[in-house]
Amino acid sequence: MNLTAPRQWFPGTQPRATHPALEQAGLAGLAIYALMLTVSKDLCYVGEWLMLLALAASWPLARDRLLRDGIFRLFLVWSAYMVLSCVLGAYWVPGSLGDQAMVAKRWVKLGFIVLVAWWLGGDWRTIRRLYFVLFLAFAFVMLPYFLYPLYWEKGLAGGRLRFGMNPQRSALFFATALLGLLFLARDVWGDRLERHFRRRVALWGLAILLMTMGLLFTQTRGAWIAVVTGLAASLPMLLIGRTAPARRGWTVAGSAMGLLLVVAIGAGQWTHIASRFAEEDPVFTALQSGHWQEVPNTSLGRRIRLWHWGWTSWQDSPWLGLGVDSIRPLAAASDLPRQLDGFEIPHLHNSWLELLVSTGVVGVGLFLAFALLAARGGWWAYRTGRLPGRFLLMQWAVFVMFLVANFSEAHITKWIFWPYLALFWGSLYSPAFWFRQSPSP
Repeated sequence: MNLTAPRQWFPGTQPRATHPALEQAGLAGLAIYALMLTVSKDLCYVGEWLMLLALAASWPLARDRLLRDGIFRLFLVWSAYMVLSCVLGAYWVPGSLGDQAMVAKRWVKLGFIVLVAWWLGGDWRTIRRLYFVLFLAFAFVMLPYFLYPLYWEKGLAGGRLRFGMNPQRSALFFATALLGLLFLARDVWGDRLERHFRRRVALWGLAILLMTMGLLFTQTRGAWIAVVTGLAASLPMLLIGRTAPARRGWTVAGSAMGLLLVVAIGAGQWTHIASRFAEEDPVFTALQSGHWQEVPNTSLGRRIRLWHWGWTSWQDSPWLGLGVDSIRPLAAASDLPRQLDGFEIPHLHNSWLELLVSTGVVGVGLFLAFALLAARGGWWAYRTGRLPGRFLLMQWAVFVMFLVANFSEAHITKWIFWPYLALFWGSLYSPAFWFRQSPSP
């Protein structure tokens, strides 16, 4: 296989552009989009524009399929609602229309689920290779840190490491990569009769080790809780899945082996994990006594004050919200900075509350509609044999992990939130987008 030819790396059964050169450009954009997600925002945008321009140039081919698609139609509604949110934000924060528009431009990209679905072509081989590209890029970004002895020394001593980015963001990526390795172990190992099978298993075990240690070294409690919750939520589905018994046993064996390794590593770091949670004991004491206003300004204490302010502010405009970029200036003008001893307030440290306060009940409903349509498409693909059950389990575990992690961190305010969702939900939705219904002749 020629690795320099995107069409061979990302195969598909149907044409995705009106000209081979456009298809090559769009697929190259998909590869860049995935490769640069954890490397460079600007280069990630280059991939995004390549996909967009190639699809726009192929509009005669794509028009019927896109106009009949539920997520694409929802994308148009979401885009219009973002315009309305900008206007509302300018009402709540006069003179902020330009800032509102800059933020809304990022939020609109939730609709790029369908862009990723288009270029993946609904092919399981292509989806699997996309995830390999995502993991490979993140592994190369993280590898230099693991080769630095002082990082290991500090991490093993319980120090907090950033890995070249915000620790919450690096924790999110470590958690995602770890869940992918656990649920897609069979895909990493390959067939038992293939060459290098043992080496693949060994490399997989090493990757599990590094991803687990990286997650622990970030000292991000929200991500720890999120990973445990994602694994717990997937366990019932794993046990009752409809996969053939022999295949299911192979899947369970891979996940179980990886999970045992994770537990063993976590047990070795239990002292530091417990001490990290113990830092919030004064907050829990204040909450148990019923005096939440007296919580100290620890990490959790600040979040509680932010959440209370956000919840009460949302009640000023419950249906439509306060605008996509109104929370930060409104919070800065309130009594919050004094309560938080001058702590800077970039966001509410809760993506779902941020979404609710910014776009109201209507905006949250539209966001959930994207998730439900993508999930329904993934379920259809599983039932028709176009996606394996282990991939659906991984998507479910990642979704639950992502859901829980965003209760304590506002990834939504960062650019990376939207391509992350587009790549994961787009890959889940791609087979249904291509094969559930045929465009009109």
